[in-house]
Amino acid sequence: MGDHEGQAHASEASAQRGETERRPLGLVAGSGQLPLELARAARRRGQLVAAVAFPDTTEQGLAECVDSLTWVRPGEVGAILETFAAA
Repeated sequence: MGDHEGQAHASEASAQRGETERRPLGLVAGSGQLPLELARAARRRGQLVAAVAFPDTTEQGLAECVDSLTWVRPGEVGAILETFAAA
């Protein structure tokens, strides 16, 4: 691979990473601390976080760690898909 090819390839990879970082993270948040940790890490990187969470299962503190939060009951697939489509 020549120098120019390598530079073009690296630029393309950087552009793809940048594109990915601008897209919101869709988080289906279950129980425990992992959803909060993931949301906090994404926000530290400057990424928007759109989450769906489950009453009586997901930690209430998640609301402070995400840009948008929709509470759904298990099985409400339509609401989950609508949340991520709007993000």
